[in-house]
Amino acid sequence: MAWRFRGSFLAGFITGVLSIILIGVASLFAAAYYLRSDMVARKAEKLKAPPIAAAGKADYNWSVVDSDGATRSMTEFQGRPIFLQFWSPECTACEAEIPAVNQLYAAVKDKGVHVVAVAADTEAAELKEVAAKMGIDYPIYTMSGALPDVFQFTAGPATFLITHDGQIGFKYIGAAKWDDPQVLLYLTMMANTADQTAAAH
Repeated sequence: MAWRFRGSFLAGFITGVLSIILIGVASLFAAAYYLRSDMVARKAEKLKAPPIAAAGKADYNWSVVDSDGATRSMTEFQGRPIFLQFWSPECTACEAEIPAVNQLYAAVKDKGVHVVAVAADTEAAELKEVAAKMGIDYPIYTMSGALPDVFQFTAGPATFLITHDGQIGFKYIGAAKWDDPQVLLYLTMMANTADQTAAAH
């Protein structure tokens, strides 16, 4: 009788400890989720328009992979303005600027401005799930091969605005309010210049 009591006590004790551990782990995951959401929201509120300055000549000799698994040479986008951004789904600053990039994409996609957002550490098969989960409306890609030196960066997000004739009209490291009127005006001017150049030829 005493042995059964001790066995029942031990089983109950182990069950209780395991329950406490599981509750603790679940609480940590929940806290991490809500802390991330709060951090993303606070970063989004603090975004400002980026300063615009020229940054050299673009290199089209590299490729990306789209959400259908197709390899796309960057030469496909040559001849039109490109909003090129390198980011990561794990980056809170990157996530904070997604709504602004959505607005930018909606404003310029019909003007012939390409949006090429390259996700780090992401497989092509994951892109559609990532886009749906994070509410991304614009095209996202993964890397294929090495990145040219001109686009190297040490922290993300990293954004480059490339003119129709291959000039990097702008380079910015960090999150920004990409739907700011001055950015949209700059991209519109880039698109208009591309149209005028094409019409002249």
